[in-house]
Amino acid sequence: MSEDRPHRWETGVKVYLTAEEIAADAAKDAAWSAGAPMREWLEQIAATDRDMPRYLEDILAASDDLRGRVPQIMRERFVAKQALRSAKPQG
Repeated sequence: MSEDRPHRWETGVKVYLTAEEIAADAAKDAAWSAGAPMREWLEQIAATDRDMPRYLEDILAASDDLRGRVPQIMRERFVAKQALRSAKPQG
């Protein structure tokens, strides 16, 4: 009967984890989970870069006059991207 305790394998030998190693693994898992909102946001913002790269976003943000002269679809993309930027998670 095998024990169902956390372990790792070292050169074919099962080595059971210490309480400190288990706590360290739990801390790593918690840190990874805490970063999930930022990773999701980064994926979303990267997806918008295909339609409106950052340099174009910066140009439009700097010029109200120019923003008024671009096609409607570009204005909509700009507004959507600005809204996404304002929803950036902390961290």
